[in-house]
Amino acid sequence: MGRGTLLALTGACALLAAAAALPGLRAAWEAPGKTLPATAERHFTPEDAARGRAYTRPRYAFAIAGRLLIIPLLLVLGLSPAGAALRDAVARIVGPRPLLTVVGVALAIFLLLQAIGFPLAFYVGYLREKAFGLSTQTAPAWLWDYLKGTVLGGALFVIAVAGWWALARRFPEAWPLPAWGAALLLTILLVAGAPVLIDPLFNTFTPLPEGDLRARVAALATRAGVPAGEIYEADASRRTVKANAYVTGLLGTTRIVLYDTLIRAADREAQEVVVAHELGHWRAGHIWKGIGLSAAGLFVLVWLLWAVERKVLLIPRLHLTGAGDPAGLPLLLGVALAILLLTAPLQHALSRAFEREADAASLELTGQREAFIRAEVALARTNRADLTPPAWAVFWFYTHPPVLERIGMGEAFRPAPLAPQPAG
Repeated sequence: MGRGTLLALTGACALLAAAAALPGLRAAWEAPGKTLPATAERHFTPEDAARGRAYTRPRYAFAIAGRLLIIPLLLVLGLSPAGAALRDAVARIVGPRPLLTVVGVALAIFLLLQAIGFPLAFYVGYLREKAFGLSTQTAPAWLWDYLKGTVLGGALFVIAVAGWWALARRFPEAWPLPAWGAALLLTILLVAGAPVLIDPLFNTFTPLPEGDLRARVAALATRAGVPAGEIYEADASRRTVKANAYVTGLLGTTRIVLYDTLIRAADREAQEVVVAHELGHWRAGHIWKGIGLSAAGLFVLVWLLWAVERKVLLIPRLHLTGAGDPAGLPLLLGVALAILLLTAPLQHALSRAFEREADAASLELTGQREAFIRAEVALARTNRADLTPPAWAVFWFYTHPPVLERIGMGEAFRPAPLAPQPAG
């Protein structure tokens, strides 16, 4: 591939990525501005605030620790001869089979990261959830879910690494272009396939029975212009006391899912505002806008990784043999995770903007200001939300606006006046 062709393709893909991201950026820019937060004392007790702080504040440190355990290790491995030593050790085991060598290196790195991260995952994901009364699982049930997630994540990781290796060998000077296209296609396929291929591995989904709740959800979906497909109940209570709902799927697999905890615990109007929030995401096109933003981010990421690879190929002590050498995988993975960490505030700011837009849609679709506030208060209590999170924590970690901001949006909402009916 000539340099001129490469530059032309790069320019075309950059324009495509920018065009795909533009609707998401515009939606974030035009999303409702930050509402004056509600006063905690009007809706919560001091005990609610204390429980939220006790549960949530340490999680900020755990999130930082999880990243600091992994990223430096990968960078050290990648910037030392250890990567080449791992590659050569795997090659001695599998013989002269380059693909198996790549798969072996990918598996070894994945299992190493899982071994390092497991104690923290078990403590945060099970022991603390149990201690705060949020988990309904036994330890064996949690471990079984963790094992399924690990196997699935490992399979996807190995497939991604093998694909990168094959493309880098075929297009050593331009592998980011086909890698970006393949990653984007895989993202779309995962979003479309998750409801029918992945989600059933972790929950049992049953059609919501005919009756008042199903009729109300279907009416909301019609009002929001959502092709509901099917409406399901998920057995979330086997895992947690938290209540939620979501709209999932793409390209014919769209479905509305309600947690059984939401069905059992929430009042009629609160159920509606929770479901309407999720329908608001769909109505605003957040799935496709998110894919567009991911496309733009992936485009930049793969070219940065390509530039890093070209630089380290010139370092003799790393013993890299060329583009796609699995010995360089730890470094590329460490750089990718570091970039994602550094750009997390931007990603989360966009997510919070989308969530504000969905909150506004919930209020508009239902007109239930008091029910919206009740639902936010109930969810905050159940989920042990931090009522007054530090600004830096919101900046780095929050994908949703803080609960008092959301309640403030509900308090500020005024339903549109009903149109006058013609006399007669």
